[in-house]
Amino acid sequence: MASLSGVCLADARESADLKALAAQVRELQAQVQSLRQAKQRESTQAPEARSEPSVARAVLQDADRQSRLMDLSGMSAGWVENRGFFIRSDDGKFLLSPFVLFQARYATSIRQEARPDGRTDT
Repeated sequence: MASLSGVCLADARESADLKALAAQVRELQAQVQSLRQAKQRESTQAPEARSEPSVARAVLQDADRQSRLMDLSGMSAGWVENRGFFIRSDDGKFLLSPFVLFQARYATSIRQEARPDGRTDT
């Protein structure tokens, strides 16, 4: 008898679990249905009306970003007689003074009494 009552209790618990799961499934199905309806309402709207502000915003952001790449405000460049060419920030915190250094070397060794065969005197 003890084993039969354990089976009955297990069946009752399983039945309650199944009912709870079935209720969750119904609730989730209702949520899916409402999401599908919302998506369908969005798709029936004119696509231009939905995407135009976001496309325009993206184009404006891209144009703004690209215009900042060439923004040279805050910099100055020029030539000073005693210092040469310079590039610096307007606040004076950064300064670049490029220059070119050309160093030529001429070396020769002329011997007055060299041997014609190229051997040395020593």
